[in-house]
Amino acid sequence: MNIREKSAQLEKFAAEIKESVQSFHKENPEGIIHNAHIHNKWFSPENIVYALENIAESMSAEKIENWLSKYKFGSGGKNIALILAGNIPAVGFHDVLCTLLSGHNARIKMSSDDKILIPFLCKTLVKYIPEFENRFSFEDEILKEFDAVIATGSNNSERYFKKYFSDKPNIIRHNRNSLAILDGSESEEDLVNLNEDIFRYFGLGCRNVSLLMIPKGYQWKPLLDIINKDRSILFHNAYANNMTYYTAYFSLMDEKLIDGGTVLLRESKSPASPPAVLHFSEYESLEEANKYILSIRDSLQCVVRKNPDVGETAFGMTQKPRIDDYADNVDTMEFLSKV
Repeated sequence: MNIREKSAQLEKFAAEIKESVQSFHKENPEGIIHNAHIHNKWFSPENIVYALENIAESMSAEKIENWLSKYKFGSGGKNIALILAGNIPAVGFHDVLCTLLSGHNARIKMSSDDKILIPFLCKTLVKYIPEFENRFSFEDEILKEFDAVIATGSNNSERYFKKYFSDKPNIIRHNRNSLAILDGSESEEDLVNLNEDIFRYFGLGCRNVSLLMIPKGYQWKPLLDIINKDRSILFHNAYANNMTYYTAYFSLMDEKLIDGGTVLLRESKSPASPPAVLHFSEYESLEEANKYILSIRDSLQCVVRKNPDVGETAFGMTQKPRIDDYADNVDTMEFLSKV
């Protein structure tokens, strides 16, 4: 099957995923979205639907063909160990898809948090590209007999992965976060889109904005009005428990927080914040802000602003990656084409 044929089949695959999403409200109790939510309470039905819709939206035949035509693949057939993340729904599917499309075999170690959606997507994919059927497997034990590895984990697991997989070609990913630079001129639409960047997936994704860089004297009211317009996130028990816990914790640490209603605003330059906490840091000038961003670039996934520079992201687009957007900005397909 050539690139054009695969692109056409992937578009059909995407159409079925869209159909599955559209029929969500008619699902029986055994439906895939329901099951994924029961397995992991952080995977709300709304967020699962959003994730699946974005996967489908990225797979028009034209987008796929343009993407794949950039690479020259060899004979393939290598065994690629995939250690998947599970922080947001189906986040590891892109690695699986890249591996199969590059002609290799995927030996998949799923995250314990996402054991429903990945098999569902793979099973659906095989309906349209049958040659993939015997080229992926799900591994429960320690991965053995592989030629290269793509592993995603925490900063702690990164150190372990680098040591364990040092003798194999590898992509080793660690924790990353995203930040937004505000200058106070943002429109209501900008702030609504920023709200999406902050709260989608409860802030658990590396593409979620977890740090706001704001000018001194920033007026919070317009943003706080937006983030408090829909308070339904507080009905999610785990998120609400985080709010309660960190309110008490930072109180004991004698830290002053801004109560954002649906999030705790904490002054900190760190781009890493837990769910229900949003960091902010004031800057004197944009030059100062840009210099700081450059100093922590290796820990960032997205830099978001009103008029994004090359390599940056517009408000509202962090959780809508293109098919050729790669985690940690490392070209997965280029890596696989050389294995």
